[in-house]
Amino acid sequence: MDYLKAKLEPKGASEVHEYMMLPFAAFVMNDGYIPVEHCKKKKAIFIKEGEPSIVFGSNGSMNDHAQARYRVFLKVYLKHGAPFMRKLRSQIKVKKSADAA
Repeated sequence: MDYLKAKLEPKGASEVHEYMMLPFAAFVMNDGYIPVEHCKKKKAIFIKEGEPSIVFGSNGSMNDHAQARYRVFLKVYLKHGAPFMRKLRSQIKVKKSADAA
């Protein structure tokens, strides 16, 4: 097999890896999705008018639409590498609540 000519087609997974959660959240927000819920129910919900919602839990589980977007995210990551991840991570600011302490 000629690996240099092989088409890169990540299949994704039914779960988002813990390391990828924040960059993936930034990725979907850059696409116009708005976060509507987090923390208390241990899941993140993103909505965009005219599109199915994206839902992923703190355990990494995702709904079908989130899995499809995650596959796109992985393709972009494979194409652009670490600079892509650094850029997304720089866009996220995490605030800890008093409950989490």
